[in-house]
Amino acid sequence: MLIKADLKDAKWVGTGKKDYPVIISSVFTAENISSGEITVGSFGTFRLTVNGKNVTDELFLPLNTDFEERFDIEYGDAEFTDKLSHRLYCPKFDITEFLKDGTNKVEFYLAPGFYEFYDYGTSKICWKINIKHNDNNNTVFVSDSDAEYSEYYVKEANMITGETHDYTKKDSVSYAVTLFEAPDTPMYIQDCPSDRLIRTIKPVYLGNNIYDAGEVFTGYPVIKSNKAQTIKIRYSELLNENGTLDEMHIYGQHTDYITDDEERILHPEFTWLCFRYFEVIGDCEVIECAVTHADVNVSSAFECSNEILNYIYKAYIRTQLANMHCGIPSDCPHTERRGYTGDGQLTCAASMMQLDAQKFYKKWIADIVDCQDDKTGHVQYTAPFVPSGGGPGGWGCAIVMLPYEYYKAYGDKSIFDDTFDGMLKWFDYMDAHSENDLVISDLPGVWCLGDWCAPTQNQLNKMNGMTIPQ
Repeated sequence: MLIKADLKDAKWVGTGKKDYPVIISSVFTAENISSGEITVGSFGTFRLTVNGKNVTDELFLPLNTDFEERFDIEYGDAEFTDKLSHRLYCPKFDITEFLKDGTNKVEFYLAPGFYEFYDYGTSKICWKINIKHNDNNNTVFVSDSDAEYSEYYVKEANMITGETHDYTKKDSVSYAVTLFEAPDTPMYIQDCPSDRLIRTIKPVYLGNNIYDAGEVFTGYPVIKSNKAQTIKIRYSELLNENGTLDEMHIYGQHTDYITDDEERILHPEFTWLCFRYFEVIGDCEVIECAVTHADVNVSSAFECSNEILNYIYKAYIRTQLANMHCGIPSDCPHTERRGYTGDGQLTCAASMMQLDAQKFYKKWIADIVDCQDDKTGHVQYTAPFVPSGGGPGGWGCAIVMLPYEYYKAYGDKSIFDDTFDGMLKWFDYMDAHSENDLVISDLPGVWCLGDWCAPTQNQLNKMNGMTIPQ
């Protein structure tokens, strides 16, 4: 059962601009501290420190959801009128070990994340700190207009393509935050595994600035620099025959570091890359590659005398985990990173069988429920919703198939408490778009993929001069 996040009286603060990461800070004084905890609501990706120390090793917080209502959504040729639901998962941290009697400083390193990437608005954040004292009294500190922000060394943080850091521009000036109205979004304490650093790989240097991690994975290389320079890193799944990166498999992924003469350990902070090979231009030391994805345990094992079957099992596990980030199973971990309901329902049974993913999929099922039109029962093709191609059957039926597969895997009937009404609404939607038991339409003006081989699509291909296989 989800627990509502208590952010009463906390003000939502930000810069009010579509800029890149800023530092939002709160300073408070407390004495005789026995314990403390903080709850964070964030529209945008954040990293949290208390008195200069990272509070958690969780990455890319918060989880990706349909954060709040968006207006003027462009989706095909028709006006988008579906009425969706929204939610935000709020991490809650025990910060007792980071607190001290006297002055304490809490800092949020804030980036646009999926919130700005999908055009919800500019990133913003709020928080509530509960302090218990040795005399059994409690003190509460909340975000408000007294918070300030200053510029951060991250100058670009794109959830798909990568980051740019500039360590040469040191701006110690603080600015007043902008206050925002509290969103009309239900907020819950997070109960789903976040991304974490799972393991490390020692890459092999191949020459000509190219490194090989030995496998395709999601994460990033960790490097060290101690001189002023510009370091550029690009990433690819494949190499050309001459040993250079295959441009067709880079997908714009990059990290750039403009460094000073201080020794620094460098890596992306707000997103991951997907690659096997990477090119490093600059005088630096490549320490390791960090493998990051949702912290979901592998609950299966397989080994036999056939090495091909052994490889297939290991490759499947790596591939599935590489597509589990920020609380959603994605279609791919590089170019789109979307929770397509078609892809997710086809892979969920194998995933639930071999991974301890109950909380992960329970969260994603809630995303699917949120992305159902409250009026017609239509289910979006992605959850969280991003205007994308799909269809009423092979995609929208995830609202039936995911809870059913979840029940078969985990025996938890309670999943139907929140999904059964939605299933019935979806069947009503299918009936309303069918003739003689055949689905004949979906949302007008939207790119409906159908079964990928509809006669009208073949006719369109023929008109465009494409060869149509018989």
